[in-house]
Amino acid sequence: MTITRRASLATLASLGAVSAQAGLVDWFNGVRVDARIDLPPLDWLAAPPPPGGTMTLWYFWATWCEPCRQTLPLLNTWLTRYPALRIVAVTDEPAATVRSFAERVPLQMAVALDPQRALLGPLGIRALPYAMLLDRGQVVRWKGQPKALEPAQLHAWLAQG
Repeated sequence: MTITRRASLATLASLGAVSAQAGLVDWFNGVRVDARIDLPPLDWLAAPPPPGGTMTLWYFWATWCEPCRQTLPLLNTWLTRYPALRIVAVTDEPAATVRSFAERVPLQMAVALDPQRALLGPLGIRALPYAMLLDRGQVVRWKGQPKALEPAQLHAWLAQG
């Protein structure tokens, strides 16, 4: 018998395996810690993130995703709390959809539009919300659910420069 990812997800959900959520999302997505990421050209809803910064959190989300929407206030807070951090929210949705959403929900971070999945596709992003933290060399230092990123660890990475 072959076990598929979809069947495994259904099994875990039926068992109420809430604690497995973070690991399960990692299983569905293809981001690897210590991998160097070649970032393709992306379109921007407004402007790209400001230059500088020690690290960039790439946040994969969608306007229809409730957990994604619940994470946005945390990310807005991080932008204020950690001046060396840049955050880019990446979605494959059309600009009009994201603009309409942004009129109702504050998005203080830069928003990248990836309708052709030039970044999302090669990274294998299939489960949301998800994030990866890249250093200046575009190397993945952390991946997972943004709410699982410990503030102390984030502060330490940012301090390392």
